[in-house]
Amino acid sequence: MITINKPYLQQQTGENAGYTRLCSDIQLDGEVHNIWYEVENEYAQYLCFERADAFLIGILPLAMAFKHDIKIVDCPISERIFWQTKNMLIPALAKYSDYYSLISVESEIDNTEFDSYAVGTGFSAGVDSFYTLLKNCKEKTHSFNITHLAFFNVGACGSYGGKHAEQRFHKRISLYQDFVGELGVKFVKVNSNISEFVMMSYNFTHSFRSMSAVLALQKLFKVYYYSADYTLKEFCFSPYDSSFYDLLNTQCFTTENTRFYTTGAVETRVEKLEYISQYPETYGLLNVCNTNDENCRTCEKFIRTMAGLYSINALEKYDKVFDVPYFKQHLSHNLAFVLSKSKDGTVEALYFKEIVDKMKENGIKIPFAARLKAIPLSVKFKAIAIARKNKKLRKWWHQRINKKDGVRFADVP
Repeated sequence: MITINKPYLQQQTGENAGYTRLCSDIQLDGEVHNIWYEVENEYAQYLCFERADAFLIGILPLAMAFKHDIKIVDCPISERIFWQTKNMLIPALAKYSDYYSLISVESEIDNTEFDSYAVGTGFSAGVDSFYTLLKNCKEKTHSFNITHLAFFNVGACGSYGGKHAEQRFHKRISLYQDFVGELGVKFVKVNSNISEFVMMSYNFTHSFRSMSAVLALQKLFKVYYYSADYTLKEFCFSPYDSSFYDLLNTQCFTTENTRFYTTGAVETRVEKLEYISQYPETYGLLNVCNTNDENCRTCEKFIRTMAGLYSINALEKYDKVFDVPYFKQHLSHNLAFVLSKSKDGTVEALYFKEIVDKMKENGIKIPFAARLKAIPLSVKFKAIAIARKNKKLRKWWHQRINKKDGVRFADVP
């Protein structure tokens, strides 16, 4: 059993003066954990302490993965969230995913409406977030135009939280601050320790954690766009990435005050690159790296994004944020990587196959050297893909790479 106690506001002092936290004391296995979402005092008035929605959604994957019923004490949750999670989300995940189990949620309910007004979306300067932003800035439907950009420390800066994640959170904020100011919209930052409590892979749980931060501010957000990673064609209940079923998540996390929408779920990643590459404001800010504050030169997302830009003849536009000469110097290796990943049978293969198809469409030839190098790489990646299907190997690898983080839960489906 997980017990969520009534949320409360806590004004920070000392070094953190100027910030306010929305807190709840959550009990799990006999221990009480103080979980919080922190905002600048400017946004303290929008923290929703009248409902426990944010805390429920934030810990729901943990509860379902480890078979904990949830009890909420002395505080209601949204009537819509209660009905939608009870009758749609929890049963669907329990039935169609071997990773999650059916659990119960015990709580009072409430349908009070606040005066929410803002239209927001998360902004990480990545392909998906730029696409959502540029698509929803100057629409004819004015009530759907973005008024606030948000950045959350709920896992994107580090799956398991901690000091390093918080440092990355503040660093990334400083990188985006000027751009957001030039747009003329507000910038909402939410720090949190939810990751240190959930202690699960961010890929598995990012929709839950990110939307929980939005619900902590549901007095502010009337509409919130959640950028899709995959298209609607790929909808499924994969435990490895909650993006696959975000169309359901956004429906089930919607309250009487905050309406969630999945955006960019029709377009492929390459199509999004084609769209955002028309806008010069992306040329000096596009950031796709998960491991560094700025783009590296060797990670999978670097190669994937650079190859995508190469496939649409837009590579040189981004020489301020990517090492274009380095990519070209290692072109045969990078394209060999793309070819190999496009056939390895994993969900990520979808991204790489799009790039290969776009190169063919645009008449861009893949060098013979790349095809030659792809042969051993293909064997390697297919072997890794097969190994990933073995639960014992997955658990061993998960524990090996995350041991330093002190992971408490073996979250391996």
